[in-house]
Amino acid sequence: MTWQEQWLHQPQTLWFRRIIFQFHLWSGLAVGLYIVAISISGSILVYRVSCVKRMNHSLTSSLFGRTFN
Repeated sequence: MTWQEQWLHQPQTLWFRRIIFQFHLWSGLAVGLYIVAISISGSILVYRVSCVKRMNHSLTSSLFGRTFN
């Protein structure tokens, strides 16, 4: 079977295709993790003030009297 026939009928057996697949798999995972890290850090920067207020609720409010700012 020539490589052209193999490319059409059994492409998974070609070594070049396996190398390209592995490169595509690992580079896609790396780029995906990078995008997730950028997204999470961006969300933290945007919602930083409300997150701090929610986590430290006892420092910003009181049972009696006014709410502190």
